[in-house]
Amino acid sequence: EAAAVGGNTDTNGATIAPELVGIWLQRDSDWEDTYTFHADGTGMLISGPEYPFTYSVSGDTLTLIYGPDDDEDFTFSVDDDLLTLIDMWDEELLLDKQP
Repeated sequence: EAAAVGGNTDTNGATIAPELVGIWLQRDSDWEDTYTFHADGTGMLISGPEYPFTYSVSGDTLTLIYGPDDDEDFTFSVDDDLLTLIDMWDEELLLDKQP
């Protein structure tokens, strides 16, 4: 059963989802893309290079903010140790939570 999303607020007032916190490895990725989400609303995408981001959640929308005018929205759901992200082109990314 998918976890409820959203609800907690970080120190900057952005809403975060505690079920996202952790390290997630993307399936079928050429670069072993890894997303790390911290409880304070920050994170890192490692896709070869490292891309730090902040994130927020509104309903089932996850927004990753890499910098001014550089953000990305996903529809997301978490089901136990599986994170599903759907990007703006309706491409589905499946990520497994790492121990």
